Amino acid sequence: MYQSDRYMLKNCIVCGNAFRTSRFHAEFCSGACRQKNYRQQKKKAGQGGSQGENVTGVTLSYLDWLVDRVSTMPVAEDWQND
Repeated sequence: MYQSDRYMLKNCIVCGNAFRTSRFHAEFCSGACRQKNYRQQKKKAGQGGSQGENVTGVTLSYLDWLVDRVSTMPVAEDWQND
């Protein structure tokens, strides 16, 4: 496998810009977009207050986010070379 084969092109979930990454779970093109997303999520949750019921210390909004992320992850079959 060549070095360049391990990179993929993805779109940032904040600004929509395309970026190159070797991590299949990468969502942000930069630290600035990661921080912007964090601040938006914090504001959406009500200035640091948790949203949803507390289930063993984890908010339901986080569980919803996690399920959404895991369900969109590629499976091993998607990564096989042709």
